[in-house]
Amino acid sequence: MFEKIINQKSWIIEDVGRNKLKKGREKADIIYYLKISRLKSYYRVTKRWIKQRLGIERYNRPPTFGQLLDFISFVNMYFKKQPIKLKELSEYKEKFKVLKAKDLKTIYNTSLKPLKDNKETYELLHKWYKEKEVYSSFEQRPLSYDEIVKKYKPRTKENSFIKVFMIEYKNKPIGIVQYKKLKNEDLKLYKINKDNVYEIDIFIGNKKYRNKGIGKFAIDDVLNILNGNSAFVMLPFKDNLRAINCYKKCGFKESKELTLKDTIGNEKEYKLMIKEM
Repeated sequence: MFEKIINQKSWIIEDVGRNKLKKGREKADIIYYLKISRLKSYYRVTKRWIKQRLGIERYNRPPTFGQLLDFISFVNMYFKKQPIKLKELSEYKEKFKVLKAKDLKTIYNTSLKPLKDNKETYELLHKWYKEKEVYSSFEQRPLSYDEIVKKYKPRTKENSFIKVFMIEYKNKPIGIVQYKKLKNEDLKLYKINKDNVYEIDIFIGNKKYRNKGIGKFAIDDVLNILNGNSAFVMLPFKDNLRAINCYKKCGFKESKELTLKDTIGNEKEYKLMIKEM
């Protein structure tokens, strides 16, 4: 049964670290490890035991005080073995990520949808591009509605060189993320001696959803889409520390600083960041 599951095109399994599920970890595109505190674990097992004692929750074994001690013993053993388990999982390198409980809500509610060719999409992008925090990192000036349509309409096509996705949180559009395959002249400029390298760009247009970790998980989704390629790059401004720190959390490393002309011809300092697979 297990072999049949992991040989499907897509699947999700819950693994508590059993060796017999190791092949699943090897075949997985991404491995999330949920890290919770010991106190929270004590609270949860005690709460569960109380519910069973009160008949609120069903149980397989009678909820005696001995059963509660067994629960606590299991928690202690789990945390004793946790460093060993984390070390084992770290061998999976880039596809292994440690999450906190609060990250689950962000992952569950964040999704990517291909950019749509409609008025609502262009009006939303036009609104976002009026904000300095957005346009200063992309066009260095606000874009008119017509300029938005001219720029993004071709990117809604299936065969577009630049693929753009709308980032949605709880089905509400909040920003965009895009990627493109680097051409030979880009590889030479960045001094990257690899094939199949992609550049990723992102912005969160809705102020309410900035600094909440959503961008990180949107980038992770793009990396999963492009899984199997050799490397990825991101090119934030040198002084955009918030973006740089976000990209580091996605596994990108600072490579070099570059002086390049922006879209209006001014020389700017950029930080080349690379994630190799």
